[in-house]
Amino acid sequence: MMEAVAFKRVAIALIDVPANRLRQVKPWRVETLRKEIGDGGQPQHPINVAAEENGRFTLISGATRLAAVDLGGSAEIDARVIPASVLTPERRRLLEITENLNREELTKLERAENLVELKRVHEALYPQSRRGGDRRSAKAKAARADQSEIFSFSSEAAERTGLSRRAVEVAVGIVRGLSEATKARVRETWLEDHQAGLKLLSQQAPECQERICDVLFATPPEASTVADALAITEGRRLLSTGEKLFASTVGNWARLTARQRADFLDAQETAIREHAKKRGWFR
Repeated sequence: MMEAVAFKRVAIALIDVPANRLRQVKPWRVETLRKEIGDGGQPQHPINVAAEENGRFTLISGATRLAAVDLGGSAEIDARVIPASVLTPERRRLLEITENLNREELTKLERAENLVELKRVHEALYPQSRRGGDRRSAKAKAARADQSEIFSFSSEAAERTGLSRRAVEVAVGIVRGLSEATKARVRETWLEDHQAGLKLLSQQAPECQERICDVLFATPPEASTVADALAITEGRRLLSTGEKLFASTVGNWARLTARQRADFLDAQETAIREHAKKRGWFR
């Protein structure tokens, strides 16, 4: 495939943008990039296009760059051109996904959505990644197969993106758990780039997700975190700042190793001794 690749200027009017692209083109990103490259300028990195047999080109990756150059008044754009004959649909998708995942400005939701699509493409390209099994019950066999599939995918994705296997699994879980309606409401809000909030939201039933979004996006907002919004929807009292700090400290203590706990106690020796005296712990 690499021998067939060519780098050249391509007429923007000849480039078709697929409707099923993973990443949405956001106007503010287009305007920011246009200002960066200037009117009539070209982006630092060429876009990727497939050269179709009819003489036109299909965009693979670089929709924001394409829109920015077009907005800047250029009739052509620097492109990496690959003959369509050497690209399967999965290979096209893989090029789009890997470029998306390597771009820092992806929100947490966008990154998670790209990872889910990468999982699908990975399984299409490498069917053996779906193999797995267990010699016991059919239920256990299915569970083991699914686990094998996920870990195989995660290892591949981690290699391509620099993400840990656990981070990949969390991202996949987020996208699978969020309803389409919730994803639509979350886009272009602070929550789109808040992984902990997205994870907690994804663990709720769709109707609960809707109520949480109602609380978060009310005017004015009735809560500033998904955890607080969940508490409100469940009729629970919100914790005060001090209560949250105490709960966080206790939770972090439980996660410390024996060495870390010893270091903490040593650092707080004076306060601990004074407290022990007041309590009469040592006589």
